[in-house]
Amino acid sequence: MKKAVITTLVLFWIGIGAFIVNGFMNPGNSPSAPVGTTIHSPLSTLPPTTTVKLDLTELAKHSSSTDCWLLIDGYFYDVTSYLYAHPGGGTIVPSCGQEASQMFVSKGGRGAHSQNAWNELAAYRVGQLGSDAPTAAIDQVKKVAPPTYGGAYEDD
Repeated sequence: MKKAVITTLVLFWIGIGAFIVNGFMNPGNSPSAPVGTTIHSPLSTLPPTTTVKLDLTELAKHSSSTDCWLLIDGYFYDVTSYLYAHPGGGTIVPSCGQEASQMFVSKGGRGAHSQNAWNELAAYRVGQLGSDAPTAAIDQVKKVAPPTYGGAYEDD
């Protein structure tokens, strides 16, 4: 009697295991799907990744204080979220949507930016001139919080 119960339980669990494995290994033939239907992953319904061509035409589209991109040394930077944190005030805004390497390097003719300023700038990088930037990456740059300076603007 014990042997029969144990054998029945073993066969029961083997059957359940086979059913589960068959469902995972061959989801298109699961009982809930009509015969011949393939079940797709939810990821397959996502739109394809879109990209933006980083050229001067694209740069010119971002020329305001509410959408400010700069081209510095061949790289695009979305500095919109940084504009109001900039120690130099609104000095960036006139350069929005333009090639701004000389403006950045010379602080608009007032000296040179510190290594710290260059390091901060890196967080706003969208991509290199001539490349295709995924819109998802651009969206991540928009979420970069500007640094807080605590009122002291040493060697900006």
